[in-house]
Order: sequence, then C-alpha cells, then structure tokens
Amino acid sequence: LETFEVLKVLQSVIRTSPAIVFFWAPEEDWPVEFVSENIENFGYRTDEFTSGKLQYGDIIHPSDLDYVHQKLAKYSDEGMSDYNLEYRIITKKGDVRWVEERGSIQYENNKISHYQGIILDITERKRVNRFLDIDMDIGNFLTPTGDLQEMFDQLLELALHIEGVDAGALYIVDKSSKDLNIVSHRNISDEFVEDNSTIEKDSLRGRFLSVQYPVYKLYSEIYPFSKSKKGKDSLLATAIIPVITNDNLSAVLFLASHKNYEIPFSIRNSLETVANQIGSVLDRIEKEAGIQKGQYDLQVLFDTIPELIFVVDSEGCILYSNLNVAKTLKYSKQEITGMNFVKIHSHTQVLDAAKAFNEALNGNKQKKLFTLMDKNNNLINVDTTMQKGEWNGSDVVVVVNRIVE
Repeated sequence: LETFEVLKVLQSVIRTSPAIVFFWAPEEDWPVEFVSENIENFGYRTDEFTSGKLQYGDIIHPSDLDYVHQKLAKYSDEGMSDYNLEYRIITKKGDVRWVEERGSIQYENNKISHYQGIILDITERKRVNRFLDIDMDIGNFLTPTGDLQEMFDQLLELALHIEGVDAGALYIVDKSSKDLNIVSHRNISDEFVEDNSTIEKDSLRGRFLSVQYPVYKLYSEIYPFSKSKKGKDSLLATAIIPVITNDNLSAVLFLASHKNYEIPFSIRNSLETVANQIGSVLDRIEKEAGIQKGQYDLQVLFDTIPELIFVVDSEGCILYSNLNVAKTLKYSKQEITGMNFVKIHSHTQVLDAAKAFNEALNGNKQKKLFTLMDKNNNLINVDTTMQKGEWNGSDVVVVVNRIVE
C-alpha cells in the first residue's frame, strides 16, 4: 500500500477502536500535540485540544490530577519508559469516566521530549469489580434462606447491573437432558418466557444458545432461532454469553437492550467477567450440594450401625452422634449435641473417661471398658474405642461404643 492508503487504513482502525491515541508535550497539564478522532467518544473534538483551547489536564478529574502529576514525575525521575495509570476524566457532558492510560515516556538527550500512549474507557470494569467486591463473597452472596430462586434472581441482577443492558434471562443447563431452562428473567415479556422457558439441546435454538463463546447480534438477526418475534419485547442489541464450569456449559446468559442497537465493546469484557463469576458461584453451589449429600449419606450409614458413635471436639463437647446414641441414652439429638462427653459416664468413671479422652486427643488410641448412664440414670456397659481424627479441619476424638451384655 502507498503511504496515503496506509494512513487511511490506520485512521479507519483508530476510529473504530476503543483506544484513544494521544501525544502530549512534557509541560504543565500536558498540552496535546495529537489526539485521535475517537476522542469524540468522550464528546470532545480533536481541534479543541490541538488548538490549545483545552489541555489534557483540563479533563482529568480534579481529585485525580495531583495523583497523575506525582506518578508521572516519579516515573520520569526513575527513568522509566513504559507505565500504566488508572484515573478519572470528565466528559464534555460532565459525566465521570474511569480510564486506563498505557503510556510511554520518550527521551532525547536525557530529557523528556514527549509522552505518547492510549487511554481506554474502563468504567464498566470498575463498576463490575466494585459490585463483585461487595457481593461476590460467597457467604454473603447466597441468600440466608438458601432460596435457589432468589439466588438465581441475584445472579441475573449481577449482569443487569452493567450499563448498556436492561433485560435478560438466565438459563440453567439440565444435568441429565442438557436442555436449557429459564430460571430467572427481567424486563422481558411473558410471551417470551412462555415460548422459551425450555429449549431442547438438539433444537436449532438449543444448538445456537449452546455455543461455548459469546455472541453479540441484533435481536432481529437471531429471532429466527426463537419462537418469540420482536413483538412486545422491542429488543434490539443482544448478547448470548455461555457460563462455563469445569469445562462444561452450565448456564447461558441471554442479555438485551431496549435502547442500543449494539452491545458496546466497552462493556463486553465486563459481561463476560460476570459470566465467569456466575460460573464460579454455580460451581461452588454444586460442590456444597455434593458435600451436603455426602454428609447425608454418611449420616444414613452411621445411623444403620448398632454401635454408639460420637465425634467430640478438643474441649470435650459432642459435635455429632448417630441415631443409636439417642435411642440408647434416651436423649434427643438436640440435647446430646453440645453436651460434655464425660457427663454421659457413670459418676465413678468420670475421671477415668476424662483421662482416656485426653490420651486419645494426644494421639494415643484408647480401648477400655466403661459404663455409660442414660437420661433416666440407667447404667449401660460398653466396650469403648477412642481415636484422634479430624472433623471440618479441626482435631477431634472419634468414640465408638459397643454395648456389652
């Protein structure tokens, strides 16, 4: 290509790029020597800067201006060339936007000749990170009641928190059939929900929604894959984002806008970040469900064992007991949990039981004959084994008592 054609290509690329190119003079508040045309993204014209009417420092948020000055002074004092900064600017309309500056300090004869670099709008990334910092701690994110529906609603709300999308649905993949089922929706019509509540995996819509990469299209371009035409929903730009856990599709985010004809490039990374976070939440829930099932299965197993089984913490408090303990000692599950282990022994053996417990806690397995006392003061002879173990990450003593007739 000739030079003129190369310049035309570069200008075209810059105009469609989210990265705004700057060349700054090394003077107070950085007079602009060059700025790319896509500065219009922030409402400004290039000539406002190149004419000297505006300096770059004029659009930096006043609260961040000293910070930027100090950082650039530090970098130049240290002889650095490349740097990254994050700070706020003010658009011509007065909106505040976060930007990331990826810059380079150019030197001539050991003096700064100019700064050059790009700035990227990272406002949505900042918003997502701030939202995730508040809400993505698993213990706080999941609802106290453990209500799955409320949790699904919260996950969808997490995505719709991002400016640029205002409607959507969360599909969960059925583990057995692999069909997609809507579990939460917002700002879409009842007709859409009814027509798309379940999407079979082998259907045209199912195959389209199950692609494991994000798809950004106009709703009018994808509605042939949906029973519901544009109709009442008046959806324009749409995003179909897979949620992956353990390399498998676990959910799909269907997001849309009633106002925008395109999902802005500036928020796509944020939407995909949210999808990753949703995947982490779903994976955690599945694992916790598996742990709970494992604990339930263990409980069922222990409850079929005729021996009396206790798990006792290092302070001597009973953390767990099987069903046969309650039947034999006449205490309810609630009464026995938290009780001091030595108190279920006959009065004459309390000290011996305490000594054996301490030996077991120190790692010395104990096997002795003891006499237990039930709630009605009836005595029960048992052959007891005490052994140190671990329960939920803490040292415990596991006690197995076999009744001796």
